[in-house]
Amino acid sequence: MESSYSKWYTKPDTKGHQRMFLVEVITGEFCVGNSTMMAIPMQKNGDPYDSLVNDMSNPSQHVVFRDASAYPLYILTFK
Repeated sequence: MESSYSKWYTKPDTKGHQRMFLVEVITGEFCVGNSTMMAIPMQKNGDPYDSLVNDMSNPSQHVVFRDASAYPLYILTFK
């Protein structure tokens, strides 16, 4: 995913700086999601999926629902 995507979701501070985390994500078992999902769907075996993606064959976006699935590496500041 392009980092420029984040500029739409971060509010600038009083100096115009925006911030975002650069993280490593544990994706585990995933399925295709959509914007209406409020919780992770269940697998056929009854276990929940670990994350959602935008495309199963070439995912560029991963959505996780558990904080422990994302490990922050850096906080990036940009204008």
